[in-house]
Amino acid sequence: MDRSLFPVERPAEWALFKEGEYYLWKADMVDLSKEREHVKSLEQPKRYLLNFSTTAAAVDSVLFRPIIYSFLKDFQHPELLACIGWQVTTIHTHHEMYCRLLHHHVNYENEKVFFFDLVKTFPSLSLKSNWLRNNSSSAAERVVCFASVSGIIGWSRFATVLGVEGSNRMSGLRESYDKIIRDTLLQMEISKCLYLSLEDRLDDLRAKDIIQSAIDNEKKFARDALSDFYQAVGYTELDSYIQWCGDRVLRDLGYNCDPVMPSSFQWMLDILPKRVPQALPNYCPLIGFELIILIFFEKFARWEKEIVKHLRDKLRLSERRAAARTRMQRLFERRAAAGTRMQRLAEHRALISTPRTTMTI
Repeated sequence: MDRSLFPVERPAEWALFKEGEYYLWKADMVDLSKEREHVKSLEQPKRYLLNFSTTAAAVDSVLFRPIIYSFLKDFQHPELLACIGWQVTTIHTHHEMYCRLLHHHVNYENEKVFFFDLVKTFPSLSLKSNWLRNNSSSAAERVVCFASVSGIIGWSRFATVLGVEGSNRMSGLRESYDKIIRDTLLQMEISKCLYLSLEDRLDDLRAKDIIQSAIDNEKKFARDALSDFYQAVGYTELDSYIQWCGDRVLRDLGYNCDPVMPSSFQWMLDILPKRVPQALPNYCPLIGFELIILIFFEKFARWEKEIVKHLRDKLRLSERRAAARTRMQRLFERRAAAGTRMQRLAEHRALISTPRTTMTI
């Protein structure tokens, strides 16, 4: 990075960072006190499906964390680095949230050991690690991989967890996924900006090959791990939904593709306007001299408030000092009056004690 942040040269990326900064949250903010009782009310297959999907999402966030760290070397523009820093923060927050959900949903320690050690016991998850290792030789491939993580693997988890019957009663689960879905949508926009900022992009064949590999791995994982959910919604429908996620990533990255959402998953599109807040209202990114003027006037307004506060405090202090001087003056006056009374009393006593002389005629 060979320049300062201001003046902003990439207003679109800077606007995405400010929006993400506005929506920053912590896993401690989500109330999970009633989650365990709600999970107990679910049937065993649904409870297992919920916990397995949550654990897989936590594992995914660990496996794909190195992609984000590599972006710090691939990109040098300060606006893009700000977006990447926000992504690092949200990935850690999502991982903590998934672990907290699992901790509250699982009652027995042996089950916790099984779920937390899932990456070693379930072979389908290791396929993603191999896929990432084979498709991360360039910055363009790494950006496409991360876009696939956000747009394919993440949305497959959302559909599985939110599709479990009875999950709508879990306020903590719904609130956490509200925030995670919002962050994931923003991550997809940032991935698009990162990819379009590259000069050496992938050709259509290479990009489609990487994304199709991610789609095939996710379908295999879903068939192996989410068989109950597969049977409930239908194998063809869930495969079509995962394919739609991949086609949407291709379209967002600028490739020619027309994604088709299966009818049984139309509810995923219906919840987005309700669950995802709009961007910051009336936000118009300025560049160059206008931005500098705006920043100056914002700082001047803060300085003005501080000056007014300082003068007000100083006035109050002077008023308190004047009141204290008035009280001291009254005290001196009372003491002076008391001294005068004491002097008169002493004169009167002296007059009384003086012996009287008799007169002779």
